[in-house]
Amino acid sequence: MRATSGTQVAVSVSGAKSESWLDANIDNPFMDWVEDSKPFGAAACKAYAKAVKALDAADSPERTEAALRGFVADLNAVQKKYGLIDTMNREHAAEVFTDLAARAGVPEDSAEAWFEDRNF
Repeated sequence: MRATSGTQVAVSVSGAKSESWLDANIDNPFMDWVEDSKPFGAAACKAYAKAVKALDAADSPERTEAALRGFVADLNAVQKKYGLIDTMNREHAAEVFTDLAARAGVPEDSAEAWFEDRNF
């Protein structure tokens, strides 16, 4: 096989995430949801970031519960607006919720009950 020279190759990239977006969301477990829809994914990322911030500031079990229930409420709002939380995303959201609750020291049975209050 002989290599040919002088052929031009064009490369086009679309849908790439900017460095600033990656910097802001690199640790966000919902960052891949933007593949389904940019606004949907951005809203889910925002809900997660809000929950993390609220949990970091929580200084009582009541504030921890409010932060986790707020996360569920925010995901319900994302679903109501975009309708894109399918079975796989729902399972992913459950894993993320469980991880947040565990990091906050919430007993598993309490966390499960709070997550079951979801509509999505």
